[in-house]
Amino acid sequence: MAMAVDRYDPRIYWSERAKAQGPDYVGPGGRSDLTAVQGDQLDAAIGRVLPSVFPHSLILDFGCGSGRFASTLATYGRQYLGVDISNPGIEYAREVHPGLRFEWLETDRVPLEDGEVSLLVAITVFQHIVDPEDFDHWTKELRRVLAPDAPVLLVDTVFSSRVVSPHMCLRRPEEIASALGRDVRVSDGTANLWVGLLAPPLPL
Repeated sequence: MAMAVDRYDPRIYWSERAKAQGPDYVGPGGRSDLTAVQGDQLDAAIGRVLPSVFPHSLILDFGCGSGRFASTLATYGRQYLGVDISNPGIEYAREVHPGLRFEWLETDRVPLEDGEVSLLVAITVFQHIVDPEDFDHWTKELRRVLAPDAPVLLVDTVFSSRVVSPHMCLRRPEEIASALGRDVRVSDGTANLWVGLLAPPLPL
């Protein structure tokens, strides 16, 4: 189902998309078949990147959507928290994964204390933070909750992809890493997505 976007308000857009397309709203075009294929590809890529930084005390799945990677990510830590600005998406996640914790970001604040996160995950999230002020706010907020030595697992559409959409803004991995105070250590990829492990800068 195509959705018109005149002025992109991410909270409105992603909540309406979730209501219209169901739990697969976070997949490619809301199509179950493509979502399943992409999910398998990303599960494999995550498995190639994450073992080197296992285990973690608290994993934050930022922009978790309907929780399609929650089960995979939860195996890498003792605690898992999925957060999203879409309340319908969070409701789907809670139905499918009753044993995991999900929180709706009703405000622009992550419900955690400073330095509490030992692994941050954002899967095809930053590409949808279009407004520069929003990007600045969320990267600062995520830096607040990250432990000093916490790595970041990031997945986004590759910068060179020709995507024309009001709800997408493609950034290079190095730009996102810099905003989060991290370096790109390990990179992988699948289809038109890049998978990167960002870690604190190495001491000189």
